[in-house]
Amino acid sequence: MPVLNYCEVADRFYPQIDAEFVSAHVSLPEREARYTVRFYPWWEHPRYLEARQ
Repeated sequence: MPVLNYCEVADRFYPQIDAEFVSAHVSLPEREARYTVRFYPWWEHPRYLEARQ
């Protein structure tokens, strides 16, 4: 999965995107953290598709 800067994505595609939190992993004492967010164009977001049906 590619690493993206959320601000760059939001600036480029706002207001046409939505995001869904997928997972998080924090490791101590290394202080390593990883957060996964899935970006959708609004017309592909699962809630939108569900509402259309």
